Amino acid sequence: MNSFLIHDLNEEIFNSALQWYQGSDIVDAIGNKNFCQGCLDCWTKNRYGCSYEKKYGSISELFAKYEQVDIVSSCLYGGYSIPVKSVIEKNISYSYPHFSLDYNSTHHVMKTDKIIKFNVIFYGNDITDEEKRIAINIVKNNVYSLNPENKMYFRVAFVEDIYDIKAEHMSIVEEKEM
Repeated sequence: MNSFLIHDLNEEIFNSALQWYQGSDIVDAIGNKNFCQGCLDCWTKNRYGCSYEKKYGSISELFAKYEQVDIVSSCLYGGYSIPVKSVIEKNISYSYPHFSLDYNSTHHVMKTDKIIKFNVIFYGNDITDEEKRIAINIVKNNVYSLNPENKMYFRVAFVEDIYDIKAEHMSIVEEKEM
């Protein structure tokens, strides 16, 4: 599988719940203590990375290298956990600093024509229907912002227990209609 994983699990839970994961690179978001400083060096000095962050400065390189990103995150008010969100935000250098208006939506112009597939699994005991709706829209907007020609390749799943995640949750994502 040509994918990488971003997750917010501690090492013990990851090793027991997702030890079967076969992706190439694994990004542990829990260790991400440095948030984007907004310096824009990732656009002006460093093509695919943050000048200040050594651990996750190359997240854009992972997006450029792989066809699919698998994300396992607790559902926080219908969105990613803070550590996962901050890792995804480090991907800003994957785009150019200028904007495009497509289908009445403004987003950054990508540096590549490559399509990135999102496979997101949210976990949590009491995820409401409203939080699920918000989470799906956030993932859809992430995919829309990162993909040329508005190709929509994503899957969102919700599980109550992290141990309910199975290998079939990590299969290749097919295109969705806008």
